[in-house]
Amino acid sequence: MLAKRGLVADYFHFDDGSKSFAESFYNRSKKAFRNIPVKGNYFLSLYLHGKYSNDHELPAYLKRENYELIKSRVDRIKIITGDAQGWLDSMQSASIDCFALSNICELMSEKDTHRLFSAVCRTSRPGGRVIFRNLMIPREVPDDLKTNIVKNELLSRQLYDNDRSFVYGKVAAYTIHQ
Repeated sequence: MLAKRGLVADYFHFDDGSKSFAESFYNRSKKAFRNIPVKGNYFLSLYLHGKYSNDHELPAYLKRENYELIKSRVDRIKIITGDAQGWLDSMQSASIDCFALSNICELMSEKDTHRLFSAVCRTSRPGGRVIFRNLMIPREVPDDLKTNIVKNELLSRQLYDNDRSFVYGKVAAYTIHQ
């Protein structure tokens, strides 16, 4: 199936040099246990216990004190079930402020990754922001688009170092320049 999607045979080269998913996950968990406070880390609680520890250590969207705010803005949410590329292709140019691309490029070929980031450039308003997260497989903004999709190195390093979920090999922030 992966070959049909255009992926090359050496697809499973992990971004941290690991030889397997287990080794990569182990290396990332060491980072979390050594460098990120365990107390209050609801990701660790969920990963290790299968549930949140208490009502105070929850993601912001599940906290009781945020309920009314979220409820008042729920009409801003539009659920789209479909292919991200097809949806972006249907959007008007310069119509989107922010993009959250999480695990989206991992099962894409290099060609499809380029097509996706080209659509991000086209649909982004000037100054648009992108958060790009990859779990295991190294993916990056294609070289010819890096003058338009510019990585904020400092913010990317801060986001990665403080990512309490710790499973991502890449957590990077970009700004769209046009």
